[in-house]
Parts: sequence; structure tokens; C-alpha cells
Amino acid sequence: MLLANTGNVGNSSVNTEFQQEDSFSYMTLFFGLLVLVYLGVLLGLGWHLNANNDKVELVMREVSEPFGAIPRFIHTPLFPTAIVVAIGIFWVLGAVLLLGLDSTALTVVLGGYQLYGLLVCLEVLYGLTVATVSGCVASWYWGTPDESLKVCSEDEISNSYFRVGLSSFGTVARCAFIMAVFRPVLSFLRRLRRCGSSGEGTPGCRHAAHTCCRCCLAVAESTKMMDNRAHIQMAVHGTDWADSKTLSYQIFYRNRGKVEFASLIASKMLFVVSAMNTVIAGLVTFVWLAYDDDIYSPIGPTIIVMVFAEAIGSMFSALYQFTIETIMECFCEDTERNDGSFMKPFYMTPGLKQLLLKELTMRESLDEKEQDDLEQPQALSEEQIQEEEKNQVRMQALPTQVERDMFEEDILYYQAPTTN
Repeated sequence: MLLANTGNVGNSSVNTEFQQEDSFSYMTLFFGLLVLVYLGVLLGLGWHLNANNDKVELVMREVSEPFGAIPRFIHTPLFPTAIVVAIGIFWVLGAVLLLGLDSTALTVVLGGYQLYGLLVCLEVLYGLTVATVSGCVASWYWGTPDESLKVCSEDEISNSYFRVGLSSFGTVARCAFIMAVFRPVLSFLRRLRRCGSSGEGTPGCRHAAHTCCRCCLAVAESTKMMDNRAHIQMAVHGTDWADSKTLSYQIFYRNRGKVEFASLIASKMLFVVSAMNTVIAGLVTFVWLAYDDDIYSPIGPTIIVMVFAEAIGSMFSALYQFTIETIMECFCEDTERNDGSFMKPFYMTPGLKQLLLKELTMRESLDEKEQDDLEQPQALSEEQIQEEEKNQVRMQALPTQVERDMFEEDILYYQAPTTN
């Protein structure tokens, strides 16, 4: 497409003017670069996922389990998607009416208010979808310890919708009002906090995060609990927003070593699909409107279509993302509540039991290594040898055996490692 339309490129020469005949070529160049960036990101994520093939297989296997046990689970995002389409139509009509106002200031104020209302509505629908998916998956997980009997009723999806709407709608709305304003900021701060962590990221990222963004790290640390994972707690336990975000963060933090990989792998795979959906929607819209003589500029409609394509794609990606998130959070609670005995059996699937067994085996090997290090005698330094000889001389100088025994006990007490 770029080669077919390069005839118009350069008509504006090297100045700040932008002629109308150049718009198609420059937008074609923009989408071409966007596709190239997407292909580069796709290659990078593909290389990373291929390097962790066993973890990808575990995530895909665990995600597929609820889809076979919950009836019509794949249809969960259809209802929110229909509402998003309806909201988009009414929002576009409202924007057209606002553009016809005589007062520019009034148009800007009402347009900003309308945009914020659109973001709130999209966040509410996203929160309802996430809470519904989490409720269905939690009902499937905690149904029975027997893996062969993990099934749900025919109306599980509708029951989950009603539970969320009746008991957690206020919490979802509060989360929507917060996320509608701060979602880009929170995403940036979360990435900054992750890059600045000592256990994640590259040394260059950690150095840049600590040196260039020290003022933001404190804010990132204070907002680390604001996450969509709070919807899982409110769907499973019916808690409010404050308790949900705290409990969800705490349980994932305690078990981050064994479950955090699932969230990262799922988010990377779904990012590829979501980005492809947005780019294709914008590309098709621009090409379609570019040859319409009634359209002055296809740039505005293309941006609107890309925004709503991202919103619709997020409804479907939430189905898979929060299926694995809910499974992993239930897995964490399962390992903390139960021990696998007859009175407290595990509810996890066989794949998660293998993950737990691998972690326990690794923990036992580390404990044995630490025990061997403690039992292995350590060589004394020259100062310790001289101090030992002085203590022996002092102990022999004591007149009675009782005093010598007490002196030896005092030496052993002060040489022992102290613990708080």
C-alpha cells in the first residue's frame, strides 16, 4: 500500500503545511510502521514464549479446563460486547451534536465530560465481565475435590451475572470511576515498579528506574494494590473494594514465586491478539473511508474505531486472562487452606498438583542444602583461634569445676547466632 500511494508523498516539501492529498499516503505510512512495530513485538514475545514452552503448555491446559466444564462459557463476553456497541453508537451521535454547538468552550467542556462518561461505562462493563468470569471459574474450582466431577449447572453464567449485579455492582462502579481516570497512570507506575524491582527486569532498567524516576517510585509503591485482580476477591468472597484489592495483592505476593509466571504469559499472549485486532480494525476503517468523497478526513473515525475495537477486544481477552488469574488465586488459597489430607483435600487439578509437587520438591532440596551448610564445619579465622586460646587459658585459671562450666556456658551463649 505504501508503494502504491507514494506518488503523493513529498508534495508538501519541507515545510509545516499539510496538504489534503498527502493524508492518505502519510496515514498509509503510519499504519505500515504500526504493523512493522507489531511484527517486531510479535517476534520478541514469540521468542520469549518459546523459551518457556513448558509454562505455556501449563497455562493453556489449565485455561481449557473451565471451558469444557462450564456450559456456554465462551459466550460470556457477548452481552457486554453488544452493550459496548450500543454505547459507541450513542456516543458518536452525542459527539456529532456537540460539534454543532456555537460555543467552542461549551463544546470542549461537554465533550470532556462525555468522554469521561464513556470511559466510566466501558470500565463498568469490563469490571462486570471480569467479576462474572471470576465467579464462574471459582464455582467450578471449589465445586468438588474430585477432578472428574468438576462441572457447573446450565445457568451458571446467568447466576454469576445476578450475583455480581446484586451484591458487587457498587464496588464495580467505584473501581470504574478510579480506573477511568488513572488506568494509564497505574499501568505506567506498575511497569516502573516492576522494572525497578531487584528480582525482575534487566540491570539497565533497574538503574534507569532508580536514578531517573525516583519521585515516581514512591507513588508506584503506594498504588501497587490498585489492580483488576480485586474483582476476583469481590466475586468470590463478596468483599468491598478496599478489602478486595488488599487481599488479592497479599495472596499473590505470598505466592508470587509459583503463580506469577501464569499471569505474565497469559498477558503476553493476549496482548498479541488484542494489538492485532486494533491494528486491523483501524487499517480497514481507514482504507474504507479514504476513498469516500463525503469524508473530509478519515483520521478521526479511524481513531474512534480503534478505541472501540480495543474495548471490544478487552472483553474477550478478559475471558481468558481472568480465567487463569482466578484459577491461580484459587490455587493459592487452596494450598494455604488445605494440606491434601482426608479432612482437608486439595481442590486443584492434576496439572496444578504437579506444579505444587515441583515447588515442594524444590523447597525440600533447598532445605537439605541449607542443613548441609549448617552441619559442615567452617574454618576459623586467625582472630577466632587466638580468642579461643585466651578463653581456654581463662577457664583453666578458675579454681573450681563449677566456675569453669559456667564460664564455658557463657562463651557458648555469646558465640551462638542471635535471632529476633
